[in-house]
Amino acid sequence: AMGEQFVVNTTMAGEQQRPRVVMNGQREFVIVWNSETEPGSNERNIFGQRYDSLWEHLGNEFQVNTYVVGDQRDPAVVIKEDGEFVTVWQSDGQDGSEYGIFGEFGPKKGSAELTGDGFVNFRDFCILAEEWRKEGNPLKADLIDDNRIDEQDLEAFCEQWLTPLYECSEVDIDSDGKIDFKDYAFWAANWSEQGPNLDGDITGNGIVNMADLNALLFHWAQTCE
Repeated sequence: AMGEQFVVNTTMAGEQQRPRVVMNGQREFVIVWNSETEPGSNERNIFGQRYDSLWEHLGNEFQVNTYVVGDQRDPAVVIKEDGEFVTVWQSDGQDGSEYGIFGEFGPKKGSAELTGDGFVNFRDFCILAEEWRKEGNPLKADLIDDNRIDEQDLEAFCEQWLTPLYECSEVDIDSDGKIDFKDYAFWAANWSEQGPNLDGDITGNGIVNMADLNALLFHWAQTCE
């Protein structure tokens, strides 16, 4: 044997199946797999876990898919030398017609967007503050991957403060080249609605919610090039 076996998934409820693993030249690797939404259910989500070159966890287990209506299964993953990676999988009903193929860039090493709302703001800072001066692995706010939270992580966080994950053109719901009340009206009309291809679902997670409004407000009154 090459070493001791280790458990990848921290979600224990339900079946965890069809793992896929990829490693870059720095010996960093990512494992992704199917995870049942409930024990005995025929619906799944896609989960993943990142590791560093010493085979230590980089952060916590994370959910890859943001669209959570229907079955998500059979992932595949590729990774770049800088640690950025992309996962693709089959998503049932998201494109409006049975299974389609969808993808997602993985959480970037060093990203200060810690809450999944598409924005680096005070909610993310609260996570960093809660872990301040802690040591160990995993730490969610360990932005420089040194297994502790200190001034270097705070500096990396501040560089990303109020940075959105979505471009102006992506939040221009009515495609008229500017962000205004017409876009807000689309968002408000579909507030809390769930399903595929909804006007106002800027994040693409199958529901119109505050994460979409955050992206809209960041670009408010801007003209998209």
